[in-house]
Amino acid sequence: MSSIKKTYLIVCSFILLACSLSASAGFLHIAGAAEDQKNAVGDDGATVPPSLEEVLAQRPVSVEGLLNKGNNLYSLKEYELSIECFDDALEMDSNSSMAWYGKGCALTSLERYEEAIDCYDRALESFPASSWSWYQKGNGYLQTQNYVEAISCYEKSLATDSYLSRVWFQKALASEKLGLEQEALASYDSSIDLGSNVSKTLQMQGKAYTGLENYDEAMKCFDGALNITPDDSELWTQKGIMYDMSGDYEAAIQCYDEAISLNPDLTEAWYNKGVDLEGMEMYQDALTCYEFVLLSEPENLSALQKKGFCLEQLGRNEEALQCYEEILIYNPDNADAWYSKGSVLNAMGDYDAAIACYDRALNPDAGIEVEEVGDALLEEFNAYDSSLPIYSEVPEFKSSAVKIWYDKGLAFDKLENYESALECYDSVLETESGHAMVWYRKGQDLDRLNRYEEAADCYDKALKLDSGYAKVWHRKGYDSSKLGQYKDAAKSFDKAVNLDENYTLAWYGKAFALSKTGDYEEALACYEKVLAAAPDSAEIWYNKGLLLDQLERYQEASDCYSQALQINPGYSIARFRLNKDMELYGDSTPNSSEGKDPEVSPKKAISGGFWSYLLGYKYASSEENSDLSENFDDLSPEFSYDSAWYGKASTYSKLEMYEDALYAYDTALSINPLRTEAWYEKGSALDKLGRSEEALECYKKALDLDPQSSNAWYGMASTSNTLGRSEEAVAYYDQLLAANASDPEALQGKSEALINLGRYEEAIACFNPLLELEPENIEALDGRALALARSERREEALEDYNRILQLDPSNTKALAEKASLFEELGRYEEAASTYGEILLITPENREIMYRQGKALEAKGDFEAAIACYDQILTLDPKNIDAINNKGFAYAKMERYQEAIASYDKAIEYAPNNAAAWYFKGCANFAISSNIAAVECFDKVVQLKPDCITAWYNKGYLYNVMGEVNESINSYDGALAINPNEPSILYNKRFAHYRIKEYEDASACKTKLDAIDPGFVAALQDRGTRIFIPETYRSDLDYSLPVRWYGENYSEYSENASKNITEASQQLNDSSGELNDSSGEGYGNTDETYEDTGDWYIPEPDDEQGNESDAENWYVPEPDEV
Repeated sequence: MSSIKKTYLIVCSFILLACSLSASAGFLHIAGAAEDQKNAVGDDGATVPPSLEEVLAQRPVSVEGLLNKGNNLYSLKEYELSIECFDDALEMDSNSSMAWYGKGCALTSLERYEEAIDCYDRALESFPASSWSWYQKGNGYLQTQNYVEAISCYEKSLATDSYLSRVWFQKALASEKLGLEQEALASYDSSIDLGSNVSKTLQMQGKAYTGLENYDEAMKCFDGALNITPDDSELWTQKGIMYDMSGDYEAAIQCYDEAISLNPDLTEAWYNKGVDLEGMEMYQDALTCYEFVLLSEPENLSALQKKGFCLEQLGRNEEALQCYEEILIYNPDNADAWYSKGSVLNAMGDYDAAIACYDRALNPDAGIEVEEVGDALLEEFNAYDSSLPIYSEVPEFKSSAVKIWYDKGLAFDKLENYESALECYDSVLETESGHAMVWYRKGQDLDRLNRYEEAADCYDKALKLDSGYAKVWHRKGYDSSKLGQYKDAAKSFDKAVNLDENYTLAWYGKAFALSKTGDYEEALACYEKVLAAAPDSAEIWYNKGLLLDQLERYQEASDCYSQALQINPGYSIARFRLNKDMELYGDSTPNSSEGKDPEVSPKKAISGGFWSYLLGYKYASSEENSDLSENFDDLSPEFSYDSAWYGKASTYSKLEMYEDALYAYDTALSINPLRTEAWYEKGSALDKLGRSEEALECYKKALDLDPQSSNAWYGMASTSNTLGRSEEAVAYYDQLLAANASDPEALQGKSEALINLGRYEEAIACFNPLLELEPENIEALDGRALALARSERREEALEDYNRILQLDPSNTKALAEKASLFEELGRYEEAASTYGEILLITPENREIMYRQGKALEAKGDFEAAIACYDQILTLDPKNIDAINNKGFAYAKMERYQEAIASYDKAIEYAPNNAAAWYFKGCANFAISSNIAAVECFDKVVQLKPDCITAWYNKGYLYNVMGEVNESINSYDGALAINPNEPSILYNKRFAHYRIKEYEDASACKTKLDAIDPGFVAALQDRGTRIFIPETYRSDLDYSLPVRWYGENYSEYSENASKNITEASQQLNDSSGELNDSSGEGYGNTDETYEDTGDWYIPEPDDEQGNESDAENWYVPEPDEV
């Protein structure tokens, strides 16, 4: 194939690509999106738009010219001048829908939306079926925030044409504005479905790049699409085509083989593989491929042509000749087939026949391809044709034998045995050739046998005998058309309509012939005659539009296509032509590819705006890109399906359907990986799903694309803070503050990160300028109050909370924090009162009831605290914490039996509640029920083995009860939790001593002295106590005191009880024995202590008691053992 022919085919294929994508994807007309194809071409092959000076120099005198000038001015963004042109056009034709439409677009660009809407209304008055006008009117309402009206317009646009992806997209935007998320999702889905899937879009972009011989970009597109749909045989085929364009036939064949393995019936892959094998001179293999194509598509003329060529190369000329002849049966005007046939005949030595073939190749058919009318209308036309007069049915024959031959021919006609009938008519004409009717009959039979040339001769002879019958002239014209003799055909049809001006079938035939000869004005007049008889023929309206297109009368053509669509809304080719005319109404270059310069480059074959989309924005100018903003400026040519996917993703995010949102974001980014906002919003969705590390990667990609993206910096900062990387978060917030030192969100975020780092003074310093900017920023006030509180600047923190409550008196969070500060300041009455304020706002808030109870406890008002816990139990009778706290308050009031009753109630509801058992054990100890207390602590260590104070108390009580081995076992349980606990080592030492395990006792002393040398001295000769917590904790996470007495007692043990019952309540000092309920005692001692109330272990004393007592108390040193 010649380079010229190849280039021409590339151009045509890419025009088809643009057409198919526009039709299937539902691309919307955009004023000014199409470039003027008559513009000059620059050195790089790009279309150069006319300059402003060139446009202003134009002096159009027609509506079309003014529209063209207005369109060019619009493209140059000279909107005011554009409006002047459209106004001039409207002075000439006040009903020009295109002028009203263009003016509306220009007004929209000037943000004069109300005026624009009025223009679209006027356009719709003239052209109510214009989906574009409804669409743009809807956009005007969208811009003016009249979302209900906008949706109404979009629905009317879709009622005219429901296949417009962009309209569905805009409807989704309007639905979102009204909070109709589900409706928005449905519209986004429609936009995406109509716009084809992501893979298809990438495939189309790949085709576009291939046409521009930008094979690297094409490969990226195809590979991206194949990553999504690797089993797409069509994609493999297109990738193979791309390799073909680059000349890498072996790689192309591999792609075609992959496509064929996925779909063995894919004829395109077989055909293309054959072409490549042919190019590699592997003709036999190529022939196999073409034969496979022809098995599925016997009328595939290209495959027949290729098959013929391969047969020629293999020396099989007779078979090659058959291929070319078969092509010419289907398409008698195929120049390539005539040329190839001539070449074969020349090779075979049949030179005369070869010359005739070359002549046909040099004179191919011309004219546009008009549509044939439907069968129903054709039948109606033929009915009139049948009613027309004709020659006498029974001619006056001179010979009876001749009449017999004639009647015999008629009989054969009725039997549809036309060959035999022809023989009879020939016999008649051999004898009597002057009967016009016989010639007419013979012509009819030849027509039935598709022998048009012979038929035309017969009609010609009949007309020479009698030229007064329109029907015969029509038949002759029909045959001339079949023979491609359109000028003769037009003359014959003209004779027919002169004889009968109502002969619609003849007018129809004449219009067809004139269309082929290029006499478009005369053809239009003929179609007007046809439409007078058949006004509801969509095909005739379409054909009329085609002729008007050829005459560059695009507005009139658009009206014809619109009329065709009103008759047949599913007439897709009419819709396509209408769309193109609306895009190119000012363009004087014909739309069809016929007659175009075959040397034109693929890049010029498609107008700039549409090409920009196909090329994924890379060929759009920066100026064009700057127009893309969040105000949905739909007059920009850039629109891709990532917009619909992105909108769908954003809607899913609003609905908190984050997994669905992620899929939609991924799809949008696979189409357009340069969409910054999609990256950071994907990051936000991942954050919501707790996938923070992945979120960070998305934010980083957004910053790679746009280092100034504040949203991405916010994402990086907040996510880093969430991950505990507050130092990094501060650095990211500093990036934002470097760009804008007064950025409220950055100041807020940085302050919170500083709080997380414990850098409270810096946080306060950061909150201060924020609160100067926004003194009523409650979130900032709350944050600063927290930082002040943690800096122990509690009074200042209270001021911030009071400020919050001035702004929002019902802010329960601020009230709660304020109450907590009062507690920290020891102002428990004010704390309890503040909690009461919260309960007035949220009267069933059990957490606040609980905290109020704890504040009242701290104040010492246990009765009031119990009332708080009773309030909780009224709402939730089985609230274990409330029951336990109530019991704890009773114990603080030394009402131990009531306390035990509360703990028993908790155990009834929750038998495995360790806290209830623990505090019940403490209460039992308080009433000298040591055995019961041990049982309780034993249950605690079963339920919570890591409770060191329960092990300690259990060991302590066993020691008191004289069960020393059990005591040692309990202390071992405690030491398993903390091997270096001084109190336990001290008590265990004494237990070992009591049973004369001196080495073990000495080991405990040695370890104790090494860990805390001052522990024994700090006991002040009094021993340790049982551990009774000062405050209630449900988790029992208590630690033993480091010091049991003296000024440091409370410092070292905030949880230890300081109002323990006197030791005399547990011991009978007069008898030296414990009460029966308490088990055995250690014996009597005359020592008394001011700070009694603790069971103690005295150190050895030489002056203490008798010998046996001395044995009990004396702890020998290691060198004495």
